[in-house]
Amino acid sequence: MAEAAPGRRRLTEAIRGGVVPPVFFVSAMTNKFALRTLRAFGLAALLALGSFAPPAAAQIPTPEEFFGHPMGADRKLAKWDRLVEYYE
Repeated sequence: MAEAAPGRRRLTEAIRGGVVPPVFFVSAMTNKFALRTLRAFGLAALLALGSFAPPAAAQIPTPEEFFGHPMGADRKLAKWDRLVEYYE
């Protein structure tokens, strides 16, 4: 029977000696399953967050459109009640 590689032999001895917990060494198949599951949950979370997206910004008028003049224009002040109405 073929002798194990020196690195693998040390690793096996470390596991048997209790230095490294055996849970750390999971089979490759389990790692693939865990990665696939993590990707699926990540995709589901992104889709769930995407469904709560705010409405499109095109529905909100610009201050110039709402007030009828550019903000900060000379001799033009916005009335308080119109400001409150715009921010609601």
